[in-house]
Amino acid sequence: WRWFTSWQLVQRCLHICGPLAGLFQWYTILFIGLGSLLIRTFYDIVVFEYLKYDFLNAGEFIDEPDFIPGLSPEEHAALHISPWLRIFALGAPVAGVLAGVVITQHVSALVMAGVRRKKMSGDR
Repeated sequence: WRWFTSWQLVQRCLHICGPLAGLFQWYTILFIGLGSLLIRTFYDIVVFEYLKYDFLNAGEFIDEPDFIPGLSPEEHAALHISPWLRIFALGAPVAGVLAGVVITQHVSALVMAGVRRKKMSGDR
């Protein structure tokens, strides 16, 4: 789609749609797709790791014998992590979502600056 929309003829056809032309650009489709994947992943992390299994608290689930069936005692002991590392690991998705929002805002600002620059130069 990126290659196809880079043609001038296709851009002219897209801009017939007026303000909706931006919805059909490759970067808009990319950010909608990646944004929906990011939101879905964050939703799964919140629902399953924060709420259902309550991994932010001490690892009581790890001590259950059938938490992961078929583990050897050495593998079971290796599952225990320190509390600060657990909180750091479960806080990382929040940082990832914030980074995604900042990147999206930055790219949209660059695109809007390009649109303004084109309008000022008189290009269509």
